[in-house]
Amino acid sequence: MTIPAQYRPADAKPGPMKPIVPYVAMADNLDVPRRIAAAVVAADGSKPQLVVDVGSFLGELLEAFLDQFPDARGQWTDATDNSRGLAGERLARFGDRVDYRVGCPGRNAADGTVPSGVDVLATSWVSSHRGVEGTAEFYRGAAGLLAPGGWLVVMDHIGYNDPERERRVLAARHGFQVDFEGPPPHHDDHIATREQHLAGFAAAGITDVDVVWESLGTVLFMGRRAGTSEATTTQ
Repeated sequence: MTIPAQYRPADAKPGPMKPIVPYVAMADNLDVPRRIAAAVVAADGSKPQLVVDVGSFLGELLEAFLDQFPDARGQWTDATDNSRGLAGERLARFGDRVDYRVGCPGRNAADGTVPSGVDVLATSWVSSHRGVEGTAEFYRGAAGLLAPGGWLVVMDHIGYNDPERERRVLAARHGFQVDFEGPPPHHDDHIATREQHLAGFAAAGITDVDVVWESLGTVLFMGRRAGTSEATTTQ
């Protein structure tokens, strides 16, 4: 499988590339926030039984959770099976703890591919597939699939109301991060701001939500559904 240019570091050599270091994708440096996401869920005292990664691509986010929670099962989910081979190589060390399902086009977690009662539903790059209204729709559908006490984890880019501020932030990425982690946008709409993401959580009924990590326009949002599930214990 040849990886499109958008997934490569600027100094990468031509030709197919494969993930070598755990958590680290072929052209981002988001291993730390991925591990932070899993650590935050663990710090809550949760012991998830099922973690579903929607739009999983190579499975980097799912990988972090399966390492953090050795008793959990994971579901790799992507809209096509194009990256199934590389993801399978990356996640092979987890054996039969991982199921592979094709579905959730455009991050539509409500299409029936994701079972109900999920303990952790994670995804990345909603903004690549959806505008502002579509992002709010994603949150409504995803939140309805969580078990009581379940976590919704979203790694995404954010938009800015001030074009000059956006220009400064994106320009500052050079030398610190790749120009654009994740896939290129599939639409021409404005992407959701930080405030619109948080409003999406709230409108979906998830009020225990926070920005856990942020760097130059890439943000890790995490929200916990109210209630207590069997996957949560008191420390």
